[in-house]
Amino acid sequence: MNLKVQHYTTTKMALANILALNKLSNNGYPEVVKAINLEENVNHKITNVKIVDTKYGQKIVIDLSYNDKDDVCFYLSSKMANALLKDVELLDHMNKYANEGKLFCKHLGKGIINFVTNENIQ
Repeated sequence: MNLKVQHYTTTKMALANILALNKLSNNGYPEVVKAINLEENVNHKITNVKIVDTKYGQKIVIDLSYNDKDDVCFYLSSKMANALLKDVELLDHMNKYANEGKLFCKHLGKGIINFVTNENIQ
């Protein structure tokens, strides 16, 4: 009988851990969108610029506060990502501006992204 109680306790704890893990996975990551699907000619607030390791090498992911409702992220194009990976100082400055809430990106159409700070928003 002692074993059944212990088994029940272990199972109950395992279920609690699984539920906590599910909650984390459901809330921990923003939705990934394609840059081409961002609303055009709107300044989207960037909240984070990060380097991620993928099976294809290092990539840059941009986290956005999209339409003031949900957070989304997108992968920067390879051309732009490679330029940023070579210029670590620029990447650090982008992160600084993003953390201060001063960095935005604007989709100009056809997946073309421009970065702007709140000082040069047009």
